[in-house]
Amino acid sequence: MLETIILNRGARNAVLLRSCVILAGSGLLLASPAYGLTINLTYDSTVAALPYASSAESATQYAAQQIENLFSDNMTININVVASPNAFGGSGYSYSFSSSYAAIRSDLIATATTPTDATAYASLPLSPDPTGGGNFLIPTVEEKALGLIPANSTGNDGTFTFGSNVNWTFDPNNRAISGESDFIGVAEHEITEIMGRNLSLNQGSPPLYRPVDLFRYSAPGVRNFNPNATNTYFSIDGGVTDLMDYPTGTEGDWAPGLTDAFDAASVQGTENDITPTDIAILDVMGYHAVTTHILNSLAGGNWNSPANWNTSNVPAAGDGAYLTYGDGVSRTITYNYTGPAVTLYSVTLDLAGVTGTATTTLSMSANNLTVSGFEIVARNGSGVFNQSGGNNTINGENGLFIGYNPGSNGSYSLSGTGCLTVNANESVGYSGNGTFTQTGGTNSITAGDGLFIGNNAGSTGTYSLSGSGSLITSRDEHVGNSGNGTFTQTGGTNSITSGSWLYIANNTGSIGTYTLSASASLIASGNEQVGNNGNGTFTQTGGTNTISFDLQIGSQPGATGNFTLSGNASLSTGGWEYVGFFGQGAFTQTGGNNTVSADLDVSSRDGASGNYSLGGTGFLQVNSNEYAGYLGTGIFNQTAGINQIALNLGIGFNDSAANGTYTLQGGTLSVGAYEYVGYFGTGTFTQTAGNHTIGADLDLGTGGGSSGNYTLSGTGSLSVTGSEYIGYFGNGNFTQSGGSNSVNGILLIAANSGATGNYSLQAGTLTAASIVVNPGGSFSQTGGTLSFTSLQILGGNTSFHAVTTKLSALSFTGFTNHWSGQLDITNSKLIIEDTSSTRAADLANLKNQALTSNIQSSSANAANAAAGKIIMSLVVSDNTVRLATFPSGSTNFGGTNNVDAHSILITAAFKGDANLDGVVDIQDLTDVANHWQQSVTDWSQGDFDNSNFVDIQDLTAVANNWQAGVGGGGAGGGQSFNDALAQISNFKPAAIPEPASLALLTFGATLLRRRRRLIPR
Repeated sequence: MLETIILNRGARNAVLLRSCVILAGSGLLLASPAYGLTINLTYDSTVAALPYASSAESATQYAAQQIENLFSDNMTININVVASPNAFGGSGYSYSFSSSYAAIRSDLIATATTPTDATAYASLPLSPDPTGGGNFLIPTVEEKALGLIPANSTGNDGTFTFGSNVNWTFDPNNRAISGESDFIGVAEHEITEIMGRNLSLNQGSPPLYRPVDLFRYSAPGVRNFNPNATNTYFSIDGGVTDLMDYPTGTEGDWAPGLTDAFDAASVQGTENDITPTDIAILDVMGYHAVTTHILNSLAGGNWNSPANWNTSNVPAAGDGAYLTYGDGVSRTITYNYTGPAVTLYSVTLDLAGVTGTATTTLSMSANNLTVSGFEIVARNGSGVFNQSGGNNTINGENGLFIGYNPGSNGSYSLSGTGCLTVNANESVGYSGNGTFTQTGGTNSITAGDGLFIGNNAGSTGTYSLSGSGSLITSRDEHVGNSGNGTFTQTGGTNSITSGSWLYIANNTGSIGTYTLSASASLIASGNEQVGNNGNGTFTQTGGTNTISFDLQIGSQPGATGNFTLSGNASLSTGGWEYVGFFGQGAFTQTGGNNTVSADLDVSSRDGASGNYSLGGTGFLQVNSNEYAGYLGTGIFNQTAGINQIALNLGIGFNDSAANGTYTLQGGTLSVGAYEYVGYFGTGTFTQTAGNHTIGADLDLGTGGGSSGNYTLSGTGSLSVTGSEYIGYFGNGNFTQSGGSNSVNGILLIAANSGATGNYSLQAGTLTAASIVVNPGGSFSQTGGTLSFTSLQILGGNTSFHAVTTKLSALSFTGFTNHWSGQLDITNSKLIIEDTSSTRAADLANLKNQALTSNIQSSSANAANAAAGKIIMSLVVSDNTVRLATFPSGSTNFGGTNNVDAHSILITAAFKGDANLDGVVDIQDLTDVANHWQQSVTDWSQGDFDNSNFVDIQDLTAVANNWQAGVGGGGAGGGQSFNDALAQISNFKPAAIPEPASLALLTFGATLLRRRRRLIPR
């Protein structure tokens, strides 16, 4: 039969199994099955109102734990606790009454696990039915034990009521106090009645029995269901052995006069414990009792010595081993069992009620320890398990608990060749404080929900892995599940296999920290979640961290995650990296290598925020796309290091609410394909230094409603292999106050209908093959250096900052030096002022270059050419802008492209040629006369020196170039300058200049607007 043997009063009653509600590996707090018997207590407001509420609650919890520790049923009991001034102790419960004797007999037999069960159920006849066909009332708790309803049903199973006016003692270590009643004994009494420990005896309406009625006898072989009978007793062997007497009635309590928790009366000044007979009656009711061995209070001892156990027997198969003392002395027990292989049910290190620094230590250096239920290192007080060798195997569904109850301190040390195998959960800091130190050996967790470090709220767990230690988890690892967890790895290997995940700060309110350094190796075959629902931190200064799938930093809403990578550390992610998935994430990299096989999202989802900081010698390699602000708010700060992106970079990408910022202050940013600053959201790129290269195009404001801003200054270098679109369908702004911007393709401002774009060149260098300004776009240059092959002003509301904007450094292909110019959009003219000493060579070079162009002149241009003028034109051919000229005397230049009113014409001219007709004559002199001594704004008004005033210098230019023409020779019928001057009435300048030698001073241009053409991507 069941054997529970109690040590002297220095140690408390035999206590064993405590339930563990483990949090599922999904990272969310789920309703999971209880492991072992769990009694959930809910306290009514009548309890909370008591001045001694905390003492009452603690004592009720203690009583519940005593019952939990005696039974291994995998089920949950839900009890409401109430205080009443009109009670001493009472219970109420939920029940069912639809079962027959045959069904009950079958159910009981199916639960048999102990010799007590075997003996008791052998006394139940198959027939005849001892109840004569009666029905059975079964409390819901007992239904769970019998497997008739779900074992973890959440409904209330019963109510425990205690008197609020009773003089109670609540202290587990002082339960026999004169004038006070043992609260814990009363609580155990009422809780077990909720479990079904009451008789029914064919009473009630309708008449009903209970399973416990079947073991009430008045003589051997004589069951007695008469509630008024006397001399009845509890027996498990057909009435042969009287284990305990019943009083008259149906209460199911023992006859008074004992100091037993199940007595019908509680006497003040006595401690009422649970006895072996109490356990036996619950056992035969369908619950699963455990045999417990308690180590004697020796100065120390060997496990394998029978004399060291209160049973005088070494724990055997199915037994529980309980290492506890009550005298406050620290002891070490050596596990040296060498007998036949056995599987215990449990091992518990417990110093309940002991104050001070006493510690129970179990030392294992060899041999095999196997349990089917659980191991608890420090259920209460302080406990240590040192394993330097041998095999410790836990096969049960409960697992290993280090630091079980609040306030407990447990420690497990694994070294040498020790092998720990947990085929269930491993909790380091379950509800108390737990520490696991591994310098060698192997810790394998193969089943359950994995490894929990800081499991429940208020717990603290620490795992230290170093040396040659190997941790292998085929389930998830939780560093800070609902409590505070820390994992420090300076060596060894942590392998999370079978697609399982690593959670750092799993549930709300949790704190988790993982530190990886030196040559340590972390391998996660699933995801790593740094800050899943709580506050998680991962610091890697060395070692390798290999993730098969995704890394999420700040995973769920409200979560916070931080990842720091430095030194020579290596991080490799097989999937995506999310810095701020739904929560807040930060990644700081000052060294090491971070390789991302898929995308890097800095702020992935709506409401998320992410920050990536790259500096030092850090190398970030993204083999797909990188986003700063994919749907949320993302910030990327780069002060040094290398950011290498194989495909695209998106800043403020996938939603109007997305907001992304990239700041480049140093280092190298390499984008293999496209870069979108404001794709559908708002994007900002600020570059003050560093090298930024883009393999395809740069878009600022890509989608409709988007906004993209790029600021380039300092020594920053931007190189775009493709084109730059300042406002593709949205709004784009590029402000350059320094640095260099090199565009191999087109700089297109306001690319499509409805887009707006602005480029402001204030300093630095801008080089583009072609600049195209569409309606809705603007280009402003107030400084810096501008270099391009072609310029297209394609109509609309385009303006260059003002009516006239100085182009301080303008160059065309073929020119050996820059020429300065002034752009007048209002009058459609480009005037280029000659500042080069090599203008003749430049013009010749430009002309020779244009001779090879494939163009054909219109009749007007042919007439100009026949008149000896050099006419140069920017022509569009197959969407390609190029520069060409019409040589003097030619009317047909071959090819199929016509120079028409939609082309941009650049016409050579002399200073003084106000109307740009190719000759300086009386018409130009008239223009000067009409604006004499006036403030003007245009060449055509006679201002040839750009002074904005027509004076003697402009008249001198006309005189010096009188009758000069582009093609050589003059026009004007031989009229002299003075004759022409006299011909103009009322024009008498104070000083009349003499004509001088003709010289080509100015190169002019007429800009004719060309219809906008779609630029293919």
